[in-house]
Amino acid sequence: MAATSKEPKLNKTADKAAKTTRGDGFFHRLLRLARQETIGMDIGSDFIRICTREQGILLEEPSVVSVSRMNGEVLRYGRDALQLVGRSAGAERSVRPIRSGAVEHYNLALQLIQYFLRSACGTMIRQPNVVLSVPSGLNDVQTRNLMMALSEAGVSRTYLVETSRAAAMGAGVNLSRPVGRLVVDIGSGKTELALLSLNGVVQNAFLPWGGRAFDAAILQYLRTSRGLLVGEERAERIKWHMGLLSRRFPEVVHKVKGRNQKTGLPFEIFLSSAELEDPLAVQALRLVEAIQRLIEKAPPELLPDILNNGILLTGGGSQLRGLGDLITRMTGVKTVRAETPQRCVILGLRAAIVDMKKND
Repeated sequence: MAATSKEPKLNKTADKAAKTTRGDGFFHRLLRLARQETIGMDIGSDFIRICTREQGILLEEPSVVSVSRMNGEVLRYGRDALQLVGRSAGAERSVRPIRSGAVEHYNLALQLIQYFLRSACGTMIRQPNVVLSVPSGLNDVQTRNLMMALSEAGVSRTYLVETSRAAAMGAGVNLSRPVGRLVVDIGSGKTELALLSLNGVVQNAFLPWGGRAFDAAILQYLRTSRGLLVGEERAERIKWHMGLLSRRFPEVVHKVKGRNQKTGLPFEIFLSSAELEDPLAVQALRLVEAIQRLIEKAPPELLPDILNNGILLTGGGSQLRGLGDLITRMTGVKTVRAETPQRCVILGLRAAIVDMKKND
């Protein structure tokens, strides 16, 4: 993504239908709405998270719905729907209506947001203002669709914060200082890279893939090299239990069950973590190349900051074992993973709300 030197903390978008503001005076405008409750929302491909200033994280649920094949009615939400992914009978199917931060199925996304707003806020908070994290890779149409869904769901006003900024704040980074910080936020369906300084984004890049790309690499390896077919959820579990990108971790071997590609019958194999290193490394090197390109474009004045502070990994996808070691080895820059990487964005949104209220 092209570099920018202007303050992109929050860019103004005129959208009267959604009553949404995105601009440099974000904090001051939100103060005028102090009598209304303000909540933070992080809507990802895998999870939707909601927080308030006072109570912290109120809700953390899979962003999945189960839909009737007969009439399209939503039957289940969140964890109830996730249990049916890959297991649903002919009467219903599981759908992820939001992927990579963009709305793919508008009506389903609207119902998902409405349901979880009610679940998190009940009847005590009506027509809340929402501070929403948005990926830098969304175009104007995608952003408008997301804002319209929130407006139809009963949200009074929506304020957009770049995902990379929220992730950095949630990891405890002080963005008000004139110090460069390189943040890599790896979600399930997208990855954001950003060089931040003085509350602004100096350089950034958006990759339309994330942790699920590693799952796909495992699926392909099992199918082509071992003749085993497994589902997406099983591949994800294999990734977390066996995925390694560094030899400093001990090798593990597990029995994996699935379907024989040739016969279609139940089949099981013994799988070693060493077998998965190369397929996973192919995806990881794509990420390393993106990081290297971003560093090459960084202003010379901020390069010492990158070397001193290192690369900060956030997002659930950053938890793949050995990923930080690989990035450090290939870039020469130390890499640190946040303490709770999968919650950095929602914690950052809460921190933003707290800061706003302090100025009230």
